[in-house]
This record gives sequence, structure tokens and C-alpha cells, in this order.
Amino acid sequence: MAPLRARAAHSSRLVAADRRGVAELAAAVAKTHDAGLLRFLALAVPEWLPVERRLQRADRVAGRGGHCKLCRRGAGEVPLSETVRHLYVCECPDMRAALERSVVDGCTALVAAGVSIRGPCRLPPESALGSGPVPPVGELRWVPVWFDPRRLFWMEVVVRVEGHVIDYGRRDPLGAVFGVLPKHLDSLLAWSRTVDGWARRSLKAQEELRGRLQVLLLRGAWQVYRVRCRLMADWWREPAQAPSRDCLAQSVAGRAMRRARSYQNLNGPGA
Repeated sequence: MAPLRARAAHSSRLVAADRRGVAELAAAVAKTHDAGLLRFLALAVPEWLPVERRLQRADRVAGRGGHCKLCRRGAGEVPLSETVRHLYVCECPDMRAALERSVVDGCTALVAAGVSIRGPCRLPPESALGSGPVPPVGELRWVPVWFDPRRLFWMEVVVRVEGHVIDYGRRDPLGAVFGVLPKHLDSLLAWSRTVDGWARRSLKAQEELRGRLQVLLLRGAWQVYRVRCRLMADWWREPAQAPSRDCLAQSVAGRAMRRARSYQNLNGPGA
């Protein structure tokens, strides 16, 4: 899951890719007043979630390395570094299942809003777009659902301007998983199918759909991370990790002693 702006600073890659989209996501999440979700967003956007690579850079992995402990890789393969981006392409079955549930929730929200969804399939659906009533403007197309990293689900959209088709090569895939919406989504989803043909979505309906998708997708990404934390807690309690636990305890004690000595040096022995 390579960043779109690889040369940007690590903590600003998502913002560099789509500043407006990140700001809109933050505004939608703020309306939920969910402290846990807001905290997750604050750490997820700069990619500062406490994963193994991040902990390694902070010297808090107790010698266990910054690689992913959950990937089921064969013997002899080089282990993958566990970054925030790795979480959403990890081969761990439980994490993949959590991500798939997030994709399904997003597709369900689109279907409830009148969007036709097909999948899972690798190629565009074979059903003819021209069957039935045609929209008053533009043409119908099947495009991959933007928040599915595997590109297995397709949505029916009305394309009015060629340049308004979602350009997946110009979007950060991590932002898509987190709920950063495509720039021209309103244009693509401006019309919905009805029993009598097509109806234009009101601006209020479009805004409600955008907010619902943003919150749903970010909650799904949060759930993937929570599954990762639960699995890592189980891994950490295994008997084989006893040396790492002892090493971490010694490291924490050493840092506490250094802080105490620093405090005494600044305030005097009687402090």
C-alpha cells in the first residue's frame, strides 16, 4: 500500500495526497463526538499508531524487531515491516476478515442510498448497463469501489465529464481505507435508480451519504487495528515471548532510573 506522495514527510503523506479530503473526514468524525474514534483518527492520519515499526523507532520493542508478527509467511521469507500501511494488506486471516467487513459495510451504505453494487468479481459485471432506463445526462459505467483494496466490488455510476471518473492512480490507498472520499464522488453519485427511472439526489442526501461513508469506513479501519492489538496481546503472552517481556521490563526500569537521576541533577539531591 504505497503512499501517493512518497517524498512527503511521513506524518503528512495523507494530507499531501488530499488535504481537503482529510479535512472533510475530520469534520465528519468530529460530529460523532466519539472520543475513541477521534483519537484513532488523530494517530492514523500521521501514521503514528503504535505498531511494531513505530515502537522500534521509539526503542520500545524489547529486541523483538519491527517486523509483523501476525503474517503467515513461509520459512525463509523475509518478514515484512509492520507499518500502519501494512495493517491493511496484512495476510493475517482475522485482520483480512475485519477489513472485508468494513468494505461490506461501505457497500451496504451505498446500496441503501440507491447505488447498484456488484461483486465480488475481478472483472466488471457482465450485466448490460444499457438495459432499462438511461439517466437524463451522462453515461453509465461500472467502476471499482474505491475503498476496497482488492478491487472486487463494483458500483454503477453516472459519468457526465470524462475527467470526473475516479483516478485510482492519483489517490492514496490508505486514505481510501480510512474514509477520505474521491473528489468527484458527488458528481458520480448525483443520480440514483428508482422504480420509474432515475432521480437526482438532493444536496442534503449527498451530504448525508458522504458523512455516513466517512464514519463507517473509519470505524472499519479502527476495527482492523483493534483486531491487530488483540492478536498482538495474545502473541505477547505466549511463553516463547518471556525473554522479550523481561527485556522490556528492564528497559522500562532503566528509563525510569535515568529520569530519576536527571530530576535529581536538576533539582538537587534532596528533591
